Amino acid sequence: MKIQNIKYKEWNRLLANFVMNVRSQNYAHARGEGFINNVVDFIHWLEDRSIRSIKDAKAHNIYEYMYYLRERPNRRSWGTLSEKTVKVNLFSIRLLFDYAYTCGMIEYTVPFPKFIPHHAVSKKILSTDEMKELFGVCRNALETAIIALAYGCGLRRMEIYRLNTADVATHLRTVYVVEGKGRKNRSVPLSDRTLQHLKEYERYFRPELLMKSNSPGFEGAYLLNSAGKRMSAEAIYECVINLAKRTENPEIISKNVTPHLLRHSIATHLLQNGAGLEWTQAFLGHSNLDSTHIYVKNRLAKLKL
Repeated sequence: MKIQNIKYKEWNRLLANFVMNVRSQNYAHARGEGFINNVVDFIHWLEDRSIRSIKDAKAHNIYEYMYYLRERPNRRSWGTLSEKTVKVNLFSIRLLFDYAYTCGMIEYTVPFPKFIPHHAVSKKILSTDEMKELFGVCRNALETAIIALAYGCGLRRMEIYRLNTADVATHLRTVYVVEGKGRKNRSVPLSDRTLQHLKEYERYFRPELLMKSNSPGFEGAYLLNSAGKRMSAEAIYECVINLAKRTENPEIISKNVTPHLLRHSIATHLLQNGAGLEWTQAFLGHSNLDSTHIYVKNRLAKLKL
């Protein structure tokens, strides 16, 4: 048993009660003590990051700890921890949170990651410099608006296609996604640069396209084609692909750039720049935090450079 050097009182109090609870269960002795030791390691890791109680522990801490475990040297043999050991550690931590929730110490238990194999490949993304190249080859405000919506707002292709003028509230610095994936609504904040791109499209380019419509002034679609009608999802997709080719950058072209890859890119860049996992989840409109945490691997890879 290695319960020692716990600095903060709240962790000590919770741990003492948790130990009694584990020992009262029908676990084999070695297994129960293993769960406790795993939890102690986790608490030490949190305390090193100045997290004083379980109330202060967030979902992103769990995900980061999982990646820490995968890279931690095995103390009993060569190499890193086995996937089985990492799974057992996560199960131990889940027991701790479930116990704290049952006892009313926390109002809700944080989401836990589905276990992703260690060899899982990070999603391809464009770097920030490559994104600048992509914006740089846009020839008009429509092309820039498409990239701004896919990257700056992290919208899916069909979400871009369905946008109406009423959904893009530049005066409120917000884009409203109505019935996105899973029929869920969300609001997406606009950065200064994304706001500028969309305003330029609305003020100087969309009116020209609107005049080509048979009923100018009455077209509610936000993105318009050359006939002044709603731009198709296929045309949006082709626009992004063609812009990537236009850069003539082999690195960009090799990544098979699509609107969804731009969505992957902004997710990773947000996390790299300090956005919280939960905030990024809301920004992307993910129902499950597991869908968001896949970008943590991209972020951690960046931090090692």
